[in-house]
Amino acid sequence: MIWCVLQCHRVANEFVKLDFESHPAIVREISLFIITECIDPDDITKLSSKITAVSSDSTKLVARFAKFEDDYKELKQKHDALDNSLAQHKNAYENYKKARK
Repeated sequence: MIWCVLQCHRVANEFVKLDFESHPAIVREISLFIITECIDPDDITKLSSKITAVSSDSTKLVARFAKFEDDYKELKQKHDALDNSLAQHKNAYENYKKARK
């Protein structure tokens, strides 16, 4: 019996030392209280379904982004080819102008 009383004092001193705020036993109990008393279970269910929907949308967007990356690479190759062709035509025109002089 005395051992139990001494253990209670030891635990109570830990609570006091941490100002009853950051002790794991108190944090757990406060969290459980907030979840059970302050948060509506329907809200948790709604939030969970929204998270599932957003996750699904995110997966679809990643796939679309990958397609956009492929399209970008293809367009960049075409742009580079046109840029090189333009440079060749400019050089050919400059050479033509020099030859005419």
